[in-house]
Amino acid sequence: MEELTRDGDYIESLIEFDEGQDFEVCMSFKVYEVEAWNSENIPQARELYLRGTIKWDGCSHIYFGNEDNDGYIHMCGKGCFNKHIEIINALWELARTKIKGWNEEVAN
Repeated sequence: MEELTRDGDYIESLIEFDEGQDFEVCMSFKVYEVEAWNSENIPQARELYLRGTIKWDGCSHIYFGNEDNDGYIHMCGKGCFNKHIEIINALWELARTKIKGWNEEVAN
């Protein structure tokens, strides 16, 4: 698992890539929201926030929560909206750098 977003000393979200992928044409992932940290600010508890795939051309499939979830996420106030936007932007930038066949012209 890798850091996706942070706020100061605290990692706020982590990303896990599907095992065995080569990133030739797509990036499949799960993003976890960190819910608790230890005294050294290391994530100790997390919850699945979203999962999905981004392809070389920018086409994406994003599912919120786990398979038992209807896609509902609770966002309480502007801060949660800002965190959501930060995660989505971080995913896009990561896709641009990880996917070997990324086509900037088509994806935009």
